[in-house]
Amino acid sequence: MKMKNRIQAGEMLSKLLHNYENSAALVLAIPRGGVIVGSQIAKLLNLSLELIITKKISHPQDENVAIGAIAQDGNPVFISRDTSQIEMKWLNEQVRNSREEIAHRHELYHKNNQPLNIEDKEILLVTDGILSGLSVMAAIEECQRLRARSIVVVTPSISIDAALAIQPMVKKLVSLTVEETLKATVDEYYEDEQEITDETVIAVLEEFAGAKQ
Repeated sequence: MKMKNRIQAGEMLSKLLHNYENSAALVLAIPRGGVIVGSQIAKLLNLSLELIITKKISHPQDENVAIGAIAQDGNPVFISRDTSQIEMKWLNEQVRNSREEIAHRHELYHKNNQPLNIEDKEILLVTDGILSGLSVMAAIEECQRLRARSIVVVTPSISIDAALAIQPMVKKLVSLTVEETLKATVDEYYEDEQEITDETVIAVLEEFAGAKQ
């Protein structure tokens, strides 16, 4: 199933989440593309919007193969079978570099640089598509560490393997489609494959903040 763009994906998902309209639930979007989907959901359902930043860790011999991911200040999530032959020193260095990049992007996206506070909140964790599921699993574990009351994962599309791994971790998984064939990139879910940049994310956040005033 291909959608026109991430805005349309957010509109379609908001119809499945109508029970959360005007509630205290928090839309927690994973940048970059998840911010476009999440901001649309938050706008249509009159919900608050926040970000949780993740970073994938790629295999040393193939940067297109993810072997792990990390979110904010949480612990990294790894695929054990893909890390058994990799030096721990190299992995630790990748984790350190990923934390630094996450901190930089947090400052870039948040003018007030406030830490994420989601304790006792119902979370709608939004992304723009799930392939391996590592980034989302890292985000889920971070939400649990920060004592979120409940977590609902929201995505336009998800691979069947990722769905089987993620579903037991959360209250609910909401997806427009479950894919049996793994896509190479999330962009393949959309007709509009325009690259989402940091500038795009900042513009969406500013537009959302302006609309809420």
